[in-house]
Amino acid sequence: MTRVLLMNDNPALRRSLRRLLETSPGLAVVGEVALTVGAEGDGGPGRGGAGGGGSVEEGEALSSLTGQVDVVVVDVGMDVGRAAKRVEQLRQELGAVRVIATTMMPEPDATQRLCEAGAEAVLDKAGPVSSLIEAIRGGPAD
Repeated sequence: MTRVLLMNDNPALRRSLRRLLETSPGLAVVGEVALTVGAEGDGGPGRGGAGGGGSVEEGEALSSLTGQVDVVVVDVGMDVGRAAKRVEQLRQELGAVRVIATTMMPEPDATQRLCEAGAEAVLDKAGPVSSLIEAIRGGPAD
């Protein structure tokens, strides 16, 4: 079973992704973290449930899920630099976790920067869900 953590600012999208992923054999969503953009667009921590528990800060969610997550699907948002730092943080705090970034702007420079930070794949949010599922399973990303 591949254990997935969803990190996104949109609760409706997180719910939809959870439903889609949980109907896919071999995948289990083990938590969600709400990402919010601070007053100055800082991409700072949001609040969201992790591991089926109550609301927790993003940093608390990460530390509580060490060793319990195989793949993190993280929303890039508008600030690729901050997203790259978030990817690096995920890799540091969760160890061997695989990170898949989703973005509305899959531009080559942004993709390269995110991959250099440790993202295994960078997918277009408008792309097919099958590409996300394949990337989560470790297959090629479109």
